[in-house]
Amino acid sequence: MRESDILRSLEPQSPPSIPSPVPTSPPSTELLMPSQGMITTPHTTVLVITGMHRSGTSLIATLLQEAGVYLGDQLIGANTGNIRGHFEDVEFVQFHQTVLRSQNLNIEGWMIQPHKQILPEYVTVAKTLITRKSQQNLWGWKDPRTTLFLNFWQTLIPQAKFIFVYRSPWEVVDSLYRRGTDDLIQQNPQLAIDSWILYNQKILEFYRKNPSKCVLINVNYLINNHQELINKINKDFTLNLSHPNYAQIIQPHLLKSKSIPSYRTEIIKQYFPKALDLYLALEAESSPLNAEPELSWLQWQPSDPPQAWICQDWLKIRNLEREIEGLNTELKLNKTQPIPSEIIPVKPSDFVSSQGLKAYEAWLNVNQWNQRAQMFLHSRLKKDISKLPKLSVIMPVYNPLVEYLEKAIASVTQQIYVNWELCIADDGSTNPEIQEQLNQWQKQDGRIRVIFRPENGNISQASNSAASLATGEFLLFLDHDDQLTPDALAEIALYLGEHPETEFIYSDDDKIDSQGIILLLNLNQIGRQNCFYLICISVIYGE
Repeated sequence: MRESDILRSLEPQSPPSIPSPVPTSPPSTELLMPSQGMITTPHTTVLVITGMHRSGTSLIATLLQEAGVYLGDQLIGANTGNIRGHFEDVEFVQFHQTVLRSQNLNIEGWMIQPHKQILPEYVTVAKTLITRKSQQNLWGWKDPRTTLFLNFWQTLIPQAKFIFVYRSPWEVVDSLYRRGTDDLIQQNPQLAIDSWILYNQKILEFYRKNPSKCVLINVNYLINNHQELINKINKDFTLNLSHPNYAQIIQPHLLKSKSIPSYRTEIIKQYFPKALDLYLALEAESSPLNAEPELSWLQWQPSDPPQAWICQDWLKIRNLEREIEGLNTELKLNKTQPIPSEIIPVKPSDFVSSQGLKAYEAWLNVNQWNQRAQMFLHSRLKKDISKLPKLSVIMPVYNPLVEYLEKAIASVTQQIYVNWELCIADDGSTNPEIQEQLNQWQKQDGRIRVIFRPENGNISQASNSAASLATGEFLLFLDHDDQLTPDALAEIALYLGEHPETEFIYSDDDKIDSQGIILLLNLNQIGRQNCFYLICISVIYGE
């Protein structure tokens, strides 16, 4: 039975009523546990990585995993707030969340209220988890919620070592606000700084009681001193961790760190002095792994008075709201008012770029096929559907590369315009895979018709054989290694619908490599003003 299944089966439907003694001191925010025996795993080393959310614990976990620490087989992957992954063992995260949920607490750990004792059945689950993980000689886990369970885990694993990561309160709060995915913080922004105080107070208390079992580091110190953390762990815990490739792991821009004080520092100083005192205490205890040993926040003064930056923030908020309102209005207009069909297209040769690109390159960048263009094309097709012709795509085939043939046929089947048929004549190809592929395509789509010539003739005979299968009003000739853009047949059909007297259309074409990259433009003098296709298309009226 998986650990997650055990956790779900043990989770109470409602919080149990457990008598608790009258406290003689302020209630603790530590998750407590009943008396129980410890788990001794003398042949394993356990490293526990934790700290306040958004403090850099994922970066530390990445380094330790690359250095040889087993952090689990099922790790929580990347998301908006952590694009490189969380490196959190799913089973430990589920354990912490289940215990928090059993006490009607937020499973992410956003709380400041006191907690009840951990139920014995959860202790049993924790022991089972530890026993199984201890099959590894050097293992550990990372989860910020562990900070709420420090005494619990130390009792169960007395030989465990703890690596605490911290970051300034203004950086953490700013990161949480930028992430914008935490509902409770969105409802109560002050919860971010209150939680920072709670988590780091618990870290500082535990560190002072157990200094020989802990390493404390400011994540910003690691940015400029890559090797020092591993060196410290190896020295203090008598290990021999290898140094990972720091250049591939440490990316300072992801932390968006601001070492220079700003008025947000002054907000912490003026309204949350406990947080500033706590940060200074962490800096003192973590030396030499602290980030700002010479900077006294108590003496720093902002360059502008509080009234100035309060008004500046107010102004920025109103400007952003106005910008968002304008974007929403533009989106509504785009949805209800498509581009008028009478707009005259600009020829690639006439296109002027302000970015120094060649005219055709600039034109291609502006005329990218996208969802908006697709929606507009669908609306045009619906308006003119009754007068649009059936198009017969004529394709002679002789020993092409199978990859190119598949791309050519797929470019037809992926057309926005659906009133087409693909008429293929194989001109005696000697590669048996060609016939196999053509038969498979014919079975997949009833609009594809194939004829196999008994002997090789030439491209004109093969084209005539394919044309003999056609039932459409117009014939469109396509080579076996060419590709159509998704809108090609639709634009041809729309043009023919508007100009029924047309008997011949000839498009421009581009040259593309095996990866589909455009190499150059072959601009035919008799080509249409606007070119929609990556290949040369000839369309003639079929009688």
